[in-house]
Amino acid sequence: MLAERGADYSDPRIIDRDDDSDSDADAMYDAADLLGVRVDASPDEVRAAFRRCVKAALATDIGFHDHGGDDTDPRAQRLIAAKNLLIERAREEQAHAA
Repeated sequence: MLAERGADYSDPRIIDRDDDSDSDADAMYDAADLLGVRVDASPDEVRAAFRRCVKAALATDIGFHDHGGDDTDPRAQRLIAAKNLLIERAREEQAHAA
């Protein structure tokens, strides 16, 4: 997992997932590790963790930016992808529970 590897922001599994369910589960756990939340975190918990991670990255690296577009820092892309993946999962679970 990413936490065990020192939060490798360049891990392609966060963004480049295939249709294999094991790979999807791995991506989900890696995304949670990257943001420092549980896999079953609520969307609000995921967003708060995302903001903390971005603030930490901004505090340590003046070149980090997450405004979107082609020139977005790869670390920001990984954080954004992790946030989106976990929020999507939470919404799907809420929809199935209803």
